[in-house]
Amino acid sequence: MRKSITAVFVSFVLALSSITIAVAASPAAGKSCSKFGQKQTFKSNQFTCIRSGKKLVWSKPVPVSPKATPKPSTTPTPTPTPTPTPTIAGYTMTQVRANNSARSCWTAIDGVVYDLTRWISSHPGGSGAILFLCGTDGTNAFNAQHANQARPAIRLDGYKLGPLNK
Repeated sequence: MRKSITAVFVSFVLALSSITIAVAASPAAGKSCSKFGQKQTFKSNQFTCIRSGKKLVWSKPVPVSPKATPKPSTTPTPTPTPTPTPTIAGYTMTQVRANNSARSCWTAIDGVVYDLTRWISSHPGGSGAILFLCGTDGTNAFNAQHANQARPAIRLDGYKLGPLNK
């Protein structure tokens, strides 16, 4: 009987010791992180887990503004009938050059125009790599960095606007 109680007690202690309590450490640029691509917001800054050499570390902080809560309207507003969006056969380099900032970042790669505005703050290599492409034909820069890599090409496809007219 005594051996049974001791065995149960030892099992209980071992079970309790194997439970780990996850404590979220505050991220800091260059501090190690555990999951590539993970994002964490801390003190109005967003950190992304990126690869630096063979290590996973937190990126430099990117300021995030708190989302404004819309005030409820007291009067109903009618919903307008949507107008069909005309299909654009393609884009020109003049249009690409006009979108050359962090607020509107377009680039042309291999004859296709992409809107990379939403990708700027998420790029694992940092925002500078994307800002460099804004308003340009980024074919050479993209291919130099990501030639024959499926993952960047698949990610890029999600930002496609349409063909580039020559």
